[in-house]
Parts: sequence; structure tokens; C-alpha cells
Amino acid sequence: MSTSTAICTKEIEKILCVQKDEKYREFTSKICKDDIILGVKVPTVRKTALSLLKHNYDLISLINQLDENSYFETRYCLAVAISKADLSFEDTIELIRKFVNGLK
Repeated sequence: MSTSTAICTKEIEKILCVQKDEKYREFTSKICKDDIILGVKVPTVRKTALSLLKHNYDLISLINQLDENSYFETRYCLAVAISKADLSFEDTIELIRKFVNGLK
């Protein structure tokens, strides 16, 4: 994996919070009852994930910051970033393992 730039999950949440929609949050909360929801629509979360990759942010550092209080959209954003990252198969699998283990 190449050199990366640092950012924290709280900064991602600030970016996402600007785009939140209360009605969408209420709707999504009914579907994802066990998650903490901001209410950001999927296309916006995906664009944010692509922005993380464009700026070469350190995905491993972001994954390590996830905890049980992380917003659904933050976790989803990182999952999309992992899936779109231009990495070798082995590096992608390693990120997926770290991501899944971090959610336990």
C-alpha cells in the first residue's frame, strides 16, 4: 500500500453531517434498528468514499478508529472506499478483514 494522508472518522462524520436529512434518518432508522443513523443518502455517502480515495486518505487508520458508536454512514463510506480502492487482491482482503474485525 502506498503512502497515505491522515484524516479521522470524526472529520468524515462532519462532512457527512452537512448532507443529513432528518426525514431520511427517520426512514432509515426504521430499517436499521440497531445502527446509529445520520440520515445521509447513499449517493452522497458513495461520493464521500470516492473523495477519500481521491485524497489518498489512510484507510487502515480510519478502519482502526471504528467502534460501536460509529455512524452507519461512516462504516458504509469506508466499506465503499475499500471496495473501490486500487489495491492488490491481498491488500483488499486484509482491509476487509480489519474492517469486519473492527465491527465486532
